[in-house]
Formats: sequence, structure tokens, C-alpha cells
Amino acid sequence: MIAQSIGVNLFMILISLLPPYLTKILIDNVYPNQDEHLLYIVLILTVLISIFSGFISFINGYFVHNLNMRLALKTGLEFYRHIGTLNFSFFDQRKVGEIMSRESDALSSISGVLVIINTAFQSLFTLLIFPPILIYINWKLALLSIAVLPIDVIMSWYMSKFSANRTRILAEKSAEVSAKRIEYISGIRTIQALGIENFIFGRIKNLTVETAGIRLNTYAWQGTASFFLSSAHAVGAFIYSIYGWIQILSGHLTLGSYLAFTAYVGYLSAPMQGMMSLLINYREVLVHIQRFTDIYDLRPNIYNDPKLDPLIITKGSIVFNQVTFAYKDELVLKNISLAFQAGCITAVVGKSGNGKTTLVQLIPRLYDPQAGTITIDNQKIEQVSLSSLRKQIGFVQQDPFLFYGTIKENIAIGRTQCPMWRIEEAAKIADAHEFIQALSEGYDTQVGERGVQLSQGQKQRVVLARAVLLNAPILILDEATSALDTESERKIYTALGKERTDYTTIIISHRLSTIKNAHQIVVIDENTIVEQGTHAELMKLNKVYYSLYGMAEETES
Repeated sequence: MIAQSIGVNLFMILISLLPPYLTKILIDNVYPNQDEHLLYIVLILTVLISIFSGFISFINGYFVHNLNMRLALKTGLEFYRHIGTLNFSFFDQRKVGEIMSRESDALSSISGVLVIINTAFQSLFTLLIFPPILIYINWKLALLSIAVLPIDVIMSWYMSKFSANRTRILAEKSAEVSAKRIEYISGIRTIQALGIENFIFGRIKNLTVETAGIRLNTYAWQGTASFFLSSAHAVGAFIYSIYGWIQILSGHLTLGSYLAFTAYVGYLSAPMQGMMSLLINYREVLVHIQRFTDIYDLRPNIYNDPKLDPLIITKGSIVFNQVTFAYKDELVLKNISLAFQAGCITAVVGKSGNGKTTLVQLIPRLYDPQAGTITIDNQKIEQVSLSSLRKQIGFVQQDPFLFYGTIKENIAIGRTQCPMWRIEEAAKIADAHEFIQALSEGYDTQVGERGVQLSQGQKQRVVLARAVLLNAPILILDEATSALDTESERKIYTALGKERTDYTTIIISHRLSTIKNAHQIVVIDENTIVEQGTHAELMKLNKVYYSLYGMAEETES
């Protein structure tokens, strides 16, 4: 497609050779000789050339837009596919708007590369064809007409360096603006509840005004440079025009030849300026490409290797052996050795910030530990395919996320052929069936963006039903019922205990009264395991768990 576009462009350049020559014939041959027959031929050819040029221009535009669209579509899809492979640690350090701005950089890169390729071939071809024509008409005029070329080169060099720097700054500032605007919209309920609309808007306004100022200063500088360039071209045109008319008046050059010459000079000046601007465009495109590849070239440390064998779960026992994990320099878990027994419910408790969530996130390899090993049924999780590992783990995280669509679609997400009775059964276990049926449209109720039409407790029930429907051998519930009342939470855990007698269930909960019946309770304090056992056993120890349970009872009462 690129070759076709270049070919059409070159053909258009060849066609552009004809109109100035036809003008020369009109002035030097038709008019002096009053040749009507030649006049009609020239005018008909002019019309046909104009129509044909319009058609060729349409074909070229189609090729360019088609190619641009296809490349943008492919690049955009590949970018989002790649984003889906990056690890949690990447998203811990990036804003959504900043990530999305990198796709814009990719689209700018595609357009810029196509412009550079087309301009380069078109300008080179033009510079090869037109100078000999100008020299053939009048070599002295030709030399005078390109006298401003050194000025073009010098100005374009400095403009390219300036533009590259400004493009980088503008791209970074635009990414900040995009991130702030997305944050503003996604957090509008919290913003309004806190009454800080003017404060947040003020931050967006200041950043937007700053970006606009940089953009305006860039335009002013480029405009000034363009003014000096156009002035230099005007002086050059004035010089060769004086010489040209002197030649005409002295009889050494015909008027038709001079007008054809000026037309060819006009055709030549555009590619000359185009070649000079290539350096500017090249530097700007490099900025956008670098910003895009900064993310696209990232390779996740945790990825699905199809060469690895799939995880085969026979029981579902999970064993941590001397596992240590840290976020950068912050130690989160230290020397964790723990066994989650198959077919048992294990509760993980402890004060906030002691690594409970991180502990369970290591099981589906959302993060990898710096030391130690984790096995499932004696298979090291880093030695099995990532897809087979995660497909066999149901994970309900603290913040319930619902996709835009119906309740039914959210529960059965990824399962297009799931029968309705299974969806309802999962909803019953999650204590969601009753409230869903009470809605006007039942399971076909639209939840809105991120589930805004439902309460926090209702969202948690729907997300839990999604995990239950997965029927995975391992189920992890990370504060999955924190928005529910004690009775509802106890009811759900009782139902799960009956349904998952052969499966491994891990629960993180701040409401300790609801996990008293867990087969095992693990207490984490100061980033390590300090106690583990049943509720009765831990209460007898009268240590950390005993203290936590007492505080929990006071809070719940």
C-alpha cells in the first residue's frame, strides 16, 4: 500500500509537468499566430489533465487514508493486547490517562512516518526532474532561484532541534492533562461528596493553561522562523524576476518560457521546503515513537509461556516455603512458610498494611516473590503456564469491578454459552439472587459504568457470584464481603462451605466473627506469620489473634 501511494504521487508529479508547458504554448505559439485549432487542443488537454489529476488525487488520498487506518487499527489493538500482558507492578506506577496518551503517540508516529516517506520520495523525485528543466530554460535564472537554499538548510536545522524538544515537553504535559481529566471524571462522585470540585478543577485548569502557553510559544517561534524563510524566498523571487524580465525585454527569453519557468520554480519550492521540513518532522516523530516504545518495548517479568506444562490440580493444596516479597525497598512479607490445605477454608487476618492482600496475590502470580517458592499440588507455580494457573483460581479483590452491561453478562463474563440456571445458582450462593429478582429487569438490569447503578454491597454479591460460577478449584476472597452486614456475610460463607467441600478457599476478612468456623486461621503481624490454628486454639493462646478478635467484637457491636 505504501508503494502504491508513492507510485501515485510520482505519477502526479509527471502530470504536473504538462500545465506550465501548455501555458508556454498558449503565449508563445497560439497568441502570436492566432492559431484557433491549436488553442482548442491546448484547452481540451488542460481540462482533461485537470480532471485526471483530480481523479489521481482521489486515488492517492484513498491509499493514504486506507493505509493510515489499517496501521492505526493494528497498532492500537496490539498496544492494548500488550498492555494486558504487563504486570501489576507496571500499573502500580502509572496513571490511566498517561498510559492512554502513549497510544496517541503511536497514532502520531504512524501519520508522521507516512508523511515522511511520501514527502521524501516525492521531494527527491521532484528535485531530480525540475532542476534540469529550469536549467534547460535558463541556467542563470535557475541558479538565482535556488540561491536561498542555504538559508533553508540552516533555519530548518535549528527549527528541528527546537521542535523536537518542544514536542517532547508538549507530549508529556498533554499526558498529564489527560490523566488529570480522566481522574476528574472517574472520581467525580468522591470529588462532589468532598466538595472539592473547584480545587480539582483548578489543578486541571492550571496544567491546561501551562500546556497551552507552551504550545503558543512554540507556534510563535515557528511562525517567526517561517516568516524569515518566506521573506528570504520573496527576496530571491524578486532577484530572479528582475533578471528574467530584463531577459524578456532584451529579447533573450520569451514571455511563455518565463511564465513556465516561474511555474516550475513554484513546483520546485514546495519539495525543497518539504525536504527541509523532513528533518523537523523526523525529530518530532522520533519523540512520539520513543514515548510509545517506552511502554510497548516493556516485557513483563510474569508472562504466559506456552512451552510450560499446564497446571494440573488434583487436590488444591498450596504451600509457601520461605517466601519473601518487597515492593521496591519496602519489605512486605518475610520468610512466609504456610500450607493451605485442600478442601479447607483458611482465613488470613491481621492489621491493615501487614501484607495479607500481597500474600494471596502471589498465588495467581499477580506478583512474584523475591525469594522462596510457592507450589500447588507439588507443582511450582512459576514452572506451569500462567493461563492454566489463573484459570483455576477464582479471585475476588477488595474493590469490586463490574463491566458496563447487564448483571447477567457480568456474572457470566467470558462464558457466552453459560445456561441461565447456572448463573442463578451462583447468584444464590453469593446471596445475590433475591435482590436481583427484585429489580425491574432482573438479571437483564444494566449496572452502568463500573456498576454505578448498584450499591457497594450489591456489587460485591455480583462479583462473588462471578467467582462462584467459575467453579475454580481455588477461591480467594480478599475482603470480598466487607460492604455486607454480618448476617449476610455469615450466610455466604456458610453456603460456600457447603458447596466447596472439595475445594480450597482462602478468605481475608476484617470481620473476624464470620470466619470463626474456618478450618485454619493464619495471623500475620509485622510482615510475617505469628500464629496459626483454629479459632479455639488461637483464643487459648491469648496473644495477637485474641487481641484482634476483641477489637473486632467491639467494632461490630
